[in-house]
Amino acid sequence: MAIVVRDSRNRSPFWYACYTSSDGRRLKKSTKQTDERKALEMARGLEKAAKEARGKRLTEARARDLVSEILEGVNGGEGLRIFTVRQWFGDFVKRKYKSRADKTAKRHEQMMDEFVEFLGPTADLNIAAVSSRDIARFGITGNRVVLHRQRSIRTPRFYRQHSTRR
Repeated sequence: MAIVVRDSRNRSPFWYACYTSSDGRRLKKSTKQTDERKALEMARGLEKAAKEARGKRLTEARARDLVSEILEGVNGGEGLRIFTVRQWFGDFVKRKYKSRADKTAKRHEQMMDEFVEFLGPTADLNIAAVSSRDIARFGITGNRVVLHRQRSIRTPRFYRQHSTRR
């Protein structure tokens, strides 16, 4: 059972969470909270995550959910902000329209639209679901994101091989 305690020497104004970790050890971690109720909420969330990790049920998505629950309890309703790929790119393009020339922003918007279309249903998942492999596959398919694939790179070797003087 998770509990909260104060520093016995009164060196810190914060409450400490005492809970059992995933490997069975009792841990004492600072909650950085001065309110006992909020600190207890954090301690219970930490122990819940440790219990799920002990049972091999803690995934990255579940860990995000647990952290979001802890934040909601401590901050009074504000959890983690989780974006889908489509939402994040939409926000990105809006910021580009404000900070860049229209032509540049339209180019960004077009590339983002093509990428979202390429992802298909994955675009409506958490942005963490997009891997570097997805981005690489998008570049290989010939879309405009990988600009260096469209230009010929002129190196000294290129000039030696294509020299008109022989």
